[in-house]
This record gives sequence, structure tokens and C-alpha cells, in this order.
Amino acid sequence: MNIHEFGKENEKTILLIHPIVADVLRHCSRKTLWRTFDSCNNYEVPEPVPQVDTQIHYWYAKGEERERKQDIAYMKRKFPQTKFEVLPELGHAGLVLLKPELFVEMMEKIMNVKNAEILQNTI
Repeated sequence: MNIHEFGKENEKTILLIHPIVADVLRHCSRKTLWRTFDSCNNYEVPEPVPQVDTQIHYWYAKGEERERKQDIAYMKRKFPQTKFEVLPELGHAGLVLLKPELFVEMMEKIMNVKNAEILQNTI
């Protein structure tokens, strides 16, 4: 597998990433990437939280428990249907960048379960 460098303009910050991720990022402007990051970190969830019956998957890396403690408690309180899964030590947001094969495997597992549920409900 070839690994691509991303972010060469600032030689102090070179990120090594999977080719598929590199291809996606190549099509995004810096402004788009920043707005995506900024909106995720500054989104205020409405209060009261609307009822949802959607299955939610919350993945976090081993060693991140302390940093995610408030987030995990919030999700358990507001969305009790959330399924939590601890990943290998990948750091924050390292799954797609460092272990894309594992990410694909996890997504396929979720999609296969969902597809099976859909099929079951149509029979």
C-alpha cells in the first residue's frame, strides 16, 4: 500500500495517510476542511434533544477514555441505544487515516446488519 503525504505546505506538519483518504482530501479546499472541522466542534445540540430511534455507533481509541469521558456520558444519557466500541490505540480520529482496512471492515459490518434488518422487515 502506498502512503501519501498531505499538508506539505507546512513542513512541520506532514500527515501520512491512506491513498483513498488522500484522494478525497485533494478534492476539498482548505476552507471546506476548516468549516467541517469548525462546525463539528462548535455545533450546539438543541435542548431538549429530539427523540431518535436510530442506532448510533460511537467509536473511540483505547487510551482516549479520559478525554472522551464527558462525551460518552452524554451519549449514554441522551442516546441510550448507542453502541460503544473501543478501538486499538490509534489516537483521536486515527481510524480512517491509520487503519483504513479496519474502518472498511467496521462499516461493512454495520451495513450488513442494517441490510439484514431491512430484508427481514420486507419479508
